[in-house]
This record gives sequence, structure tokens and C-alpha cells, in this order.
Amino acid sequence: MTRKSFFVLFLLLASLAAKSQEPDPSWELSLNEATPYWDYMPMNLLELDDGNYLVPLVSTQEYQKSDERACEAKIIKVSSDGEIMDEIIMRYDKEYKVNDISVDIWNDTINIFTHLMANDNRSVKIIHNYLFNNLSVSEKREIYKVEFDTTLYANFYARKGNVPLIDKGGNRTVMFGYNSHEIDKSDSENDREYYVIAKTMFLKFDSKLNVIAENWFDIEDFHFATQYPFSLTYNQDSTAYYFMSQAHNRPFNSQYVLDLDLNYLNRNTYTCTPQGVFDAVITNWTQSPYDGEIYGFGEVYTPWQDSELFMFKLDRDNYVAEYDICSTTENGITNGVIPGNNMCFSPNGNIYGLGIYSYVWYPYFAYNSNVCYIGVYDKYMKRQGEWYYQKSPDYNHFFENMYYTKTDDIIIMGELRHEKGSTVYYEPYMVKFPASAFVNIEEAHAHNLHLAVAYPNPGGDVMNIRTGLRNAVLTVYDINGRKIHEQEITDDVTSIDASNWQSGTYVWKLGMRNEELGMKEVESGKWVK
Repeated sequence: MTRKSFFVLFLLLASLAAKSQEPDPSWELSLNEATPYWDYMPMNLLELDDGNYLVPLVSTQEYQKSDERACEAKIIKVSSDGEIMDEIIMRYDKEYKVNDISVDIWNDTINIFTHLMANDNRSVKIIHNYLFNNLSVSEKREIYKVEFDTTLYANFYARKGNVPLIDKGGNRTVMFGYNSHEIDKSDSENDREYYVIAKTMFLKFDSKLNVIAENWFDIEDFHFATQYPFSLTYNQDSTAYYFMSQAHNRPFNSQYVLDLDLNYLNRNTYTCTPQGVFDAVITNWTQSPYDGEIYGFGEVYTPWQDSELFMFKLDRDNYVAEYDICSTTENGITNGVIPGNNMCFSPNGNIYGLGIYSYVWYPYFAYNSNVCYIGVYDKYMKRQGEWYYQKSPDYNHFFENMYYTKTDDIIIMGELRHEKGSTVYYEPYMVKFPASAFVNIEEAHAHNLHLAVAYPNPGGDVMNIRTGLRNAVLTVYDINGRKIHEQEITDDVTSIDASNWQSGTYVWKLGMRNEELGMKEVESGKWVK
């Protein structure tokens, strides 16, 4: 057996072991046809009030040394049931290429923010558009532009659909990182070009999208020549910003503190892991919208270049992270993360982290590697479990975006890769799970997690029940306790005709049959027509 064949077999066995906890998706959706080149990359996701979603994608043609579509982006509207409803192509100045695009909503208005990098890498622009319900857009408005006195390159880690932070007054704050090129002269016979994180830009816009604060960090002036800017969050009480970065090949993160006018206040450096055990920490940090705490999810390298996935929590007082190892792996298996929106939070306090099990980058395609990994923790940093998603063993899964929806669903997005002959095909992909797929009934009730949800609520002539449970029985009662409907649940979404029901409040109950106890109620709620 060749070394490569043995390695692929090893990954196959590891992946089969990992799939022992594999959730059932509600639906899976390809956002663009698979192509033999890196075509479109999904950035972020916006959930609309009607339950549908907007997904912006960036063309990656500049990485293929082709400018044909480098100035394009695409926005796709996806239904709550996983069907593409419409799409629009956004085209910009051909002198620029699209580096990043995001969508957000403020005062019931959908906004598009596009970060453009000049083809000569000497200037940057940020363009704003309004997006209307019919997926048409307003005229482009340039809200920021800067020219560089040297050649800079947009940093990969900032290219993730980084949605602006929005405060209560509608002010938005964004961060972007830029590289410069340096030449390694250590080997006089083989000069090597490499990237250095040179500058990080912070911008703050008011509600009318006028720039009200700006700051540029020259990272070399802040202690290290090479830092990876991972995330920008508010601190726990929203009185300052935390800018998180990772020192290249060093076992600690840096936390820069900025005031609300983007002025530098101080810097804290800490290791997240036992000293002497790990070589480097690569972590994305996010503030929970429910408790204000700062959580991180990422990978930690060992001296043997294996890595594990970790969940972190910042301590309020001394900035030392509380952490716990997530992934359960065999020796020789490397797990990783792709920088992106790879954390989400449920209203009950659960924390979800998105990573990759059996992580293999290049130099070659290996079947059964790169399985999507989801770790779940409660608000006390107690691990609830780990799950694995794999479309099939023929695909590698590079997923970097994760969202918790208003209907208690979890959506992950990223890229599938599969090989035909000697050609690798790339496919942007989106998968939706009910949150109940990641817990059992006992754990759900112990942590107040909903196993089912009725929507829309209030509703009209149709009441929908979404759940990951199977062979359950749904019973609906009116306000006087009279049973008006009963049926078995066999699908992710069950639609009940409520057109003949009177307006008012209804109680629904979901039960599971037990051989000893008979029907056992596992979830209930109220629905208003």
C-alpha cells in the first residue's frame, strides 16, 4: 500500500468513527453549480422577517489570475424551505475587484456594503446600496475611499462577509486587514516572498453612513510584525471595542482595546492553553447577543503539528481565557477552522462552534477528509456534545459560516469540493438543521432548549410546526381545552390548515409514545391566529 493510499484509508476510518453523531439536515442547497475553479464564495447570511434568507457571494476569479468576474458579486434569495427564489448580479468598476460584501438590516431597510480593492492594490473603496424587496438595488454610493503610499493586499482573514457592528443609534463599525509583501533573504540562493500583516483599518459610520471615526493600526508598531486580525467585537458592557488578533506561530492572542471613537486604549496578551504544550492558537472571537460575554472557537496546534478544536471564554477581570477541548480525535488527525462567522448562540445560552474534522488543506485531494464539525456548549461552558456533517464520503467540506435563526434552526455555509478524474470541483453550499438535532430530549429540557417551534406566530390560515423529532404526535387545543386537531409528525415541517379556526390563542403539544408510560409530552407552546 502506498503512503497516500494508507493516509486516505486512515482518514476514511476516522471519518466513519466521527459520523457516529451525525444530525439530519432539514435541507441542503447548492448556491452555484460546481465548477473546476474557485468561482463563488458565500459571505454572510441575513434572515428576513418572512423567514427567507439573503446570501451574498463574492466571485473569486482574481485568485485564478483572471479579472473576468473579479469585479462582480452575487446576492441570492433563498426560501425558508431551501429553494432559490431569485438572484442579482452586482457589478462594480472594472478597475477594482470585490474583496468582501455583506448585507444587514436597519430600520426595516436592507443595506449592502461592498469592499473593493484596486487592481493595482493601491487604493480601497467601500460602496453602499439599498436592496429592495424585488431584489433591485439603489444607485451605488461611495461612502469611503483611501489611497495607499505602498502596495497592499486585502487580507484573507478579513474576507468573510464581515457584517458591521451596529449600535442602538444605527452607527456601524467595520474592520479590514491588509498585507504587504516582504522578501525573505535568509537563504541567499532562494529568495522567498511572503505576506506580512501590515495594517488594520477601523471605520465608524453614523446612521446616514458618513464617516465619523477612523483609525489605522500599523501592526509592526504594536509589538509584532505578523498578526492575523480575526475579529472585532464590543466588550461585555458595550463601552469599548475588542480587536482580537493572533501572533503568527506564537502561543497567545492579543486583545487590543479601543474606545468608541476608535482610539487605542490598551493591549492585553494572554495564552489560552497550558504553557509549553501548544505552539499556536488560532481563534475567532464573538460577543454573545444574549449575555454580552466574549466567546472564541478555534484550533490549537501541538508541537507535532496536529491540532484540536477548542471553545474559549474570556474572563472579565484578567483577560485569561477559560477553555475546553472540543473534538475527540485519534492521534495524527488534525482539526481546524476557516476564519469566518463560525460561532452562533441560541436564546437559552447555548454556544455553537463550527470547525473541520480531519482537516487536510493541500497539496492533494483526499476522500473523506475535511468533515464538518459542530461543537455545542451551554452558557456555563459545559460541553453538550459534538456532531459531524458530511454530504457524502466523496466530498470535502470547507464550511466557515454558521447562524442561529429566529425559528430555532442552525444554518451552515461554505464550500464542497469533490474530484472527478484529476480535476477538483468547487461548489458553494448551504445546509439547514433544526437546533433540536443537536440535543436529545433529556438534555433539551435540562437546558430549556425548544424541540419544536410553531410559526409564523401570530399567524393566519396555516400553522407550521418545525421539529427534528420523528414519530411524534401533535395535538392542538383551543383556549377552552377542546382538542381540535391531532396528527403524526413525519417531516421537518408540518403545515396545518387553520383556515376554519376562529381567531384566538391555541395550545399545541408534542408527544412521544413510550411502551411503559404511554404518550409522554416532550414539548408544548402557544400559537395565536
